Amino acid sequence: MSGGKTGALLPLLPEQRDAADPQVHAWVAASAGTGKTQVLTARVLRLLLEGVRPEAILCLTFTKLAAAEMQDRVMQRLARWAGGAEAELAADLKAIGAATDAATLTRARGLFAAVLETPAGLAIQTIHSFAQGLIASFPVEAGITPGFQTLDDRAGALLRRRVLAEALTDTGNQPFLADVAEIAIDGGEGRLHEIMAALPRHGATLADMRVEAVEPLLRRALGLGDGGSEAATL
Repeated sequence: MSGGKTGALLPLLPEQRDAADPQVHAWVAASAGTGKTQVLTARVLRLLLEGVRPEAILCLTFTKLAAAEMQDRVMQRLARWAGGAEAELAADLKAIGAATDAATLTRARGLFAAVLETPAGLAIQTIHSFAQGLIASFPVEAGITPGFQTLDDRAGALLRRRVLAEALTDTGNQPFLADVAEIAIDGGEGRLHEIMAALPRHGATLADMRVEAVEPLLRRALGLGDGGSEAATL
């Protein structure tokens, strides 16, 4: 938000100030690094300054990193307001377009404690996390087994490794073991895990595919005839 997370805030541009006004329904479109997070953070601060309860505010982002960054910015700013000099606080409030009267200054100093005392705190989360929480609240209506757990990237990688380890101990499936060996020799373990990570996205298609149909599909994709000798194919 300019000058570091705990430095003085630079005044918002006129368009940014309009978007940060809680009374305005705003759609902001801008390139990376142009201050979208700054505007959204200022909007949250303005909401809190106007008396909106912390638990009534919901911010959704695409990534965990963005959610953490915004949470950090808001809390760092509120902490600074709680113990900063009055002139610095007034300058920050003016920078985001908020009032600077005595009542607003007093309210700003108490926001840090108010947010900390809120059981769930500020709801700044990813869209995926929000959707997961919503489904967990209504699993039956969503057609999901109650008590379900989501599979994150780390858990997914561990599960794929376990499945692969179990498959490799099945000595009765020699064609599969031979295929795995070929992939590992050609591209190494990294390539093998890349393929395993990609396969689940096509699970339904692969489940319906007959093994004997693979070669004709490859031939058509490569523009080869359905018959002929190995030499002709090469």
